[in-house]
Amino acid sequence: MRKRKLLKILKYGCAGLAVLLVAFGIYFYNAVMIDGPTVTPGAVASGEPRHIDGTLYAIGNSWMRKSANGLYELYVEGEPYDRGLIIGKLSKGLVERQEDFFVSQLHEMIPSDTYINFLKLFVAWFNRNLDTAIDDEFKKEIFGVSRSAPDQYDSIGPKYMRMLNYHAAHDIGHALLNMHLVGCTSFSLKGKKTTDGKLIAGRSFDFYMGDDFSKEKIVAFYSPAKGYKFMSITWGGMTGVVSGMNEKGLAVTINAAPGSIPGSASTPISIIVREILQYAKNIDEARTIAERRKSFVSESIMVSSAADGKTVLLEKTPDSCLMFDSGTDEVISTNHFQKTNRVEEESSAYRFSRVRELIDAENRFDERKIAAILRDRKGRGGQDIGMGNEKAVNQLIAHHAVIFKPEDGIVWVSSSPWQCGKFYAYDLKKIFARKGVPSRDGEIYDNSREIKEDPFARSKDIVSYNNYRALRTRIAKAVRARTVISDADLKAYEESNPEMYLTYQTIGDYYLSRKDYENARKYFTAAKSKEIARNSEREKIDESIDECDEALKR
Repeated sequence: MRKRKLLKILKYGCAGLAVLLVAFGIYFYNAVMIDGPTVTPGAVASGEPRHIDGTLYAIGNSWMRKSANGLYELYVEGEPYDRGLIIGKLSKGLVERQEDFFVSQLHEMIPSDTYINFLKLFVAWFNRNLDTAIDDEFKKEIFGVSRSAPDQYDSIGPKYMRMLNYHAAHDIGHALLNMHLVGCTSFSLKGKKTTDGKLIAGRSFDFYMGDDFSKEKIVAFYSPAKGYKFMSITWGGMTGVVSGMNEKGLAVTINAAPGSIPGSASTPISIIVREILQYAKNIDEARTIAERRKSFVSESIMVSSAADGKTVLLEKTPDSCLMFDSGTDEVISTNHFQKTNRVEEESSAYRFSRVRELIDAENRFDERKIAAILRDRKGRGGQDIGMGNEKAVNQLIAHHAVIFKPEDGIVWVSSSPWQCGKFYAYDLKKIFARKGVPSRDGEIYDNSREIKEDPFARSKDIVSYNNYRALRTRIAKAVRARTVISDADLKAYEESNPEMYLTYQTIGDYYLSRKDYENARKYFTAAKSKEIARNSEREKIDESIDECDEALKR
């Protein structure tokens, strides 16, 4: 009797739990589900791409091609949803591949499927109100692009939801996951600092999501139905802006800054910058837009204005927006705020002082000397701190580097690898003056302004660096799997990048995984003798040495 009663209780208890789980699932699904905006496509956008010549395809007056320089070039015009549809159709292959690269890199960084599933649920819940923080114009454009997103990732989420969330990837990368994906450097010079007295600005966008992510860069030119024409350097599926300049000579870039983890979804910084480029002609208007929007994270927005003849930093947090004006002919921005003197990472202050050192070493700058700073791989005083060190301006991870001359309307965009390939010049005045689709697949950049590639791009050093990265990946996998790496491979790895602290830390981690505490301690100690990028990494190395010492005492 008691047994039947217990079984009955268990039966109804399990049934009740199942009902609760289903109810929670329905609630969660409805809470995080984001419906697309109400849209009506125009007749032109409803068409399919037509082949013009070579790699050139068009829909209406919008077109896309792949330059011989390796950069994709996109021109799009029209209303928001139409623009999105056209971008998606013309760049469908790039949209699909970028999502492949993004998801693949996510699995590389987070091997645990359990944690990825948890992260997926967390991001979905955290961003459940993301659409309310983005204006209809940009939502419609993103919705249009999402119609060309691949089906294979529908298990992650519906296409529109995925595209919205990817626009917040930059923010989530440095605020929530703290994976050190973002470490950019920007600077601007004018007056006595430049050869012609005009404003010139340079930036590296060090947002790393794997090597493949940065291979298919898009130089996008927008002629929206409302607002100013502008260009940006972007990738498949991305309509927000991280680096760009408009027809009024307003150039905008972003640098991540330290800040607390946000409590809820707000406007992604790339969408705020997009709005500035499309609707601001000077610093005051840019500041008004930045102040009006609540951002996800803390970010330093560098605004260089032809109308004002200067550059300022808008130091934006989720709750405030302060303007920093150096009052001099130079402005430098790494990854800390200057208005509030807030520096939390050693690497940011180090890069800042290295850029100032390089600027002080020259009298006047043109675009070629700006490119030389963006390509600098050394530490302070020209010290060799290892290839790929986060304290270097050129960390050998950049998605792109770009140089702006706002008063002349000229933009130089780097080609692969990183900022080491040639910089190609685009004259925005000429490009925006063009009417209709080009009659043939011809180059639109100004080859007379080309900046030569960095000799490093064809040197033995880059071969060594690529070997270093490949071996580091192999060793890291061996540490996780507790498998063996040959002494020859360990030696080759050490010789591939001998001044980089991570070289020795990685070998130390390998020996520690093998319980070879003596060798592990030797390599951790060697790592401490090099230029370490972050305080947190120095602390981790110290902890590893302590672990070795304790084991050796036993």
